[in-house]
Amino acid sequence: MEFFKYVLILLSAACAWGKVYERCELARELRDVHKLPEDQIPTWVCIARHESEFNTSAVGHLAGDGSGDHGLFQISDIYWCSPPGKGWACGVTCAELEDDDIEDDVACIKRIFREHQRLSQNGFNAWVVYGQHCSNSESVKEYVEGCFDNNVNNKTTTTSSTTPVLTTTSKKPWKVIKEPKSSNEVMKGAGKKSIWWT
Repeated sequence: MEFFKYVLILLSAACAWGKVYERCELARELRDVHKLPEDQIPTWVCIARHESEFNTSAVGHLAGDGSGDHGLFQISDIYWCSPPGKGWACGVTCAELEDDDIEDDVACIKRIFREHQRLSQNGFNAWVVYGQHCSNSESVKEYVEGCFDNNVNNKTTTTSSTTPVLTTTSKKPWKVIKEPKSSNEVMKGAGKKSIWWT
């Protein structure tokens, strides 16, 4: 019986419940709950999209030095969280950055931002994806498009010939508005941005 208690404790400790945010859900939480400056929110949403695909439990090991990046904003365990890294600058364990509560993640990104603002005059430079995907203040606006409207009409579309194109309204969870008639119709939209995150 004691063995089963030990296994149960290990299993519960190993199960960090993560969350995959929707684009607008994250934008609204960053603004309304965590009070990030509204002009920074498109960039933060862009960073979360390109770092973790909005997944709070994401863990990346791309550096080749054995270090890892953790959570929604892929915070490095070299300086900012521990264990397994040596970094305690944010005062959190890396596992705390991988759960569905992003309060500690946001506190940590604020600290990282301030430090890099001091070092490079741009706090977003701490994230590699910033320069590649999120540094254009005009193009990142698409990451929060429609998120703060009072009457949000979020859309989801697909270009699959077997899947209907869907839209979400406040009255119904979804409705079919158009089904592609041919593969030519599907291909017409292939070069355009045809997916809207909600």
